Amino acid sequence: MTATEFISKNLQIALRQAEGTITLLDEGCTIPFIARYRKERTGSLDEVQIERYKKHPQGEPIFPETGLFYF
Repeated sequence: MTATEFISKNLQIALRQAEGTITLLDEGCTIPFIARYRKERTGSLDEVQIERYKKHPQGEPIFPETGLFYF
């Protein structure tokens, strides 16, 4: 299972939404920018949903290669 598939499954969102969000975050886009101006790439995820990709309560990355965290 890839990181994208794992996130998609655990956040219960479409794989396309996870892929688009991960790509934008990796490109350095901010969460407010993604939520407001890239809805077509994220499937209209809001800031709270996108924030789940970035933060983990313990602050430990589960995918160090991408810098993503799992809530």
